[in-house]
Amino acid sequence: MSPCNFTNQALIQDETLFAICLVLEHGWPAGPTFLHALNTLIETVVIHDAVYFDPLHQFRRGNLSPNSIPGILRNSDFVNLLVQEEAIREFPMETVVDTHFVTDGRDYTYGRFLADAAWSTDSFAYSSPEEEASRLEIYLELVSRAPRLLQPERLLPPSIRPGSEQVESGLMVGGREILLMMLGRSLSLSNDDLLTIEGMNFRAKAFLDLARNTGLHLHPFYLALPHQIGAIHQNNSKALELFHKLQDKLNSMQDQEEGVGESGFGRVPIPPLPEVMFVRCNESNDAIPLVLLDLPNVHRGLRSYLMNYEQC
Repeated sequence: MSPCNFTNQALIQDETLFAICLVLEHGWPAGPTFLHALNTLIETVVIHDAVYFDPLHQFRRGNLSPNSIPGILRNSDFVNLLVQEEAIREFPMETVVDTHFVTDGRDYTYGRFLADAAWSTDSFAYSSPEEEASRLEIYLELVSRAPRLLQPERLLPPSIRPGSEQVESGLMVGGREILLMMLGRSLSLSNDDLLTIEGMNFRAKAFLDLARNTGLHLHPFYLALPHQIGAIHQNNSKALELFHKLQDKLNSMQDQEEGVGESGFGRVPIPPLPEVMFVRCNESNDAIPLVLLDLPNVHRGLRSYLMNYEQC
């Protein structure tokens, strides 16, 4: 029997918790990324028997920068309360997961996850509140005009990658990479931009492969969705549908006489579970973790049904 039973269990990305912490504990404004992250966390905690985070095992490491994502999560009262109450759990250690893969007959290892996840140190999260809108605009353009750039493959030819010496015949090497690089140029993307996109493509692939081989339900971070489109090679995915809806919403706002950010505004409905939580919090941010911890008890019947359904 496998040492792990991941039935009706979920995996969330650390950026989801990070986006919530920035608003609740660091005073950032609440934008669409925060609302999506909060909804993701609430849904996973309510629906699944266990919710894992930190598959890179950074949460307990020493000498973490207080401004890094794992550093902010470890110093977060919100995250530590969720961990203490087992609403979320640190991902199992490498030996346990690899034993599960062997027992389950999987041709996959935790080391392969690390190889893809560590392709780049770039994060799906943005570094300032002002960057959120620009990141969304870039992704809308990539998804609609250049979805091939979101697939997990090399986007630059070997001759001009960092650490390689560029030679005159470099453009004759790596035909597919040249085509992808030229596609990036058509969108005014630099080599550094392409390398950043490439790294996040492979990180999205890493999480998707890890979830597939463990049997966990992956609930990705909002800004990881475009990269997941490429990782699953399906242009009709829910992620693409979501970004098309977002594009339509932005276009409708631009057609108005007054733009968003001036005296005009746009209204986006809040998903049902966060709306229930906000009502119960009675406008108090401090009540959010306590109400969140109570929601799984309220919906334990639904969770039990989903567990039995998945085991059938």
